[in-house]
Amino acid sequence: MALLCLSCFSVAPLLRFDNGSAVATPTAWAQTRRDQVAQLLQRHLLGTLPPRAPTLRLATRTNATTSGSSCSSFYELTFDTSDAPSTRAAPPAPLVTSNGSSTVAFSVELLTPYACDAISPTATLPLFMTQWNHREWALRALSRGYASLVYPAADTRDAAPAFQCAYRQTASMGLILARAYVASRALDFALSPPNGTAGLPSFAAGRVCVTGHSRNGKQSLLFAAFDERVGAVVGSSSP
Repeated sequence: MALLCLSCFSVAPLLRFDNGSAVATPTAWAQTRRDQVAQLLQRHLLGTLPPRAPTLRLATRTNATTSGSSCSSFYELTFDTSDAPSTRAAPPAPLVTSNGSSTVAFSVELLTPYACDAISPTATLPLFMTQWNHREWALRALSRGYASLVYPAADTRDAAPAFQCAYRQTASMGLILARAYVASRALDFALSPPNGTAGLPSFAAGRVCVTGHSRNGKQSLLFAAFDERVGAVVGSSSP
């Protein structure tokens, strides 16, 4: 049996630049070292992210149901991944439209603390994000005045493989990082929806919380680490 030599591996010091000099200020961390650590994590542990985010082309409200004083709305999100090399050999492949462009589509549920036919509040709402199998947590946040966004990046519903397939020639992201990538794309919808998207309140970067349990907690931590629009993260049982 081959034995793993733990002493043969070392962890890069967080507060030293790649050239060995010390990170002396918060500004130096934010402007330089943070990105270096992100690159090290992708290169050695997580796989790499796509070089640029896809454009959100459509956000179609497919269903809206009022329950008491809250609203559940489902949206079909369609992202244009045409800038990725064509990779249609292995399922689950991205969709290919009639004009030849490639897209990835998935559905999210948005829960808001007002009836569906009510006028959206002008003030920004705090946004709570989690995965489909933790929807009950989203309902708990809703009861406390949050809007909740439930996205498909878990074992039960998962859009991550479609993005892995779309970018398989330009990114090597493993499943957990790909699920964090789905969360970022869902947040694109909340913060920068296409013009004319119905039923959306106003959200703000920094007033976004994400949570998950076990491997979903890990993807939540990665989502917050790589996406600075997230203001708070709670990972349950996910060291």
